[in-house]
Amino acid sequence: ALDEMAAFTAGVEQRLNSCLRAGTIPDADLVDAIAVAKIRCIDVALERAHALRKEVGSYALMHATGFELVDMLLCCKFAEGDSRILQQKLTRDRLKALQKGGAAAALSGLLGEHRAEVFAAANLARKLQPAGRDVAKLAAAMDEHWREIYDLAEMIAERHIRTGPRAAFVEGPSVERLTPAATGFDADWKGKLGAPVA
Repeated sequence: ALDEMAAFTAGVEQRLNSCLRAGTIPDADLVDAIAVAKIRCIDVALERAHALRKEVGSYALMHATGFELVDMLLCCKFAEGDSRILQQKLTRDRLKALQKGGAAAALSGLLGEHRAEVFAAANLARKLQPAGRDVAKLAAAMDEHWREIYDLAEMIAERHIRTGPRAAFVEGPSVERLTPAATGFDADWKGKLGAPVA
């Protein structure tokens, strides 16, 4: 998962760099890909850090092991673009694209490669449509169908990760920056304390 996200994120960075060099505004697909990179990279990092904590047990609680900063990953989920808000934005933009494309685009999408995503978007749009432009009714409808909102965002993210271009970071491969307090076990630890060896 880490390698997949690194390659996807490097691909997004490469596309964004092209826009920045050309002085152009990123298209909607790239904006969505940037949001997906932010959402998914943090999620994967949190999942991997949690799995590693479970694997090493109490070592994760010790000083100078590198685990002291793991909670910063959770802060990243809510800083520089709250992941949940970005997911709602992905869903909103997908619903707007569905509305703009009309029935013909929706029908052709149902026959295409991403039919599950198109079906989920059409189904969610149908559920939110009765609220119209009434903000209170729309908020209530979104509260009622919050799972579908995030499920659609997950489908969008999966599509971007599955179909997005891959690259390598300009800086090269990742470098290990944290050094552990110990990498081996000292079998003579009792002797060094002056304790009697049994």
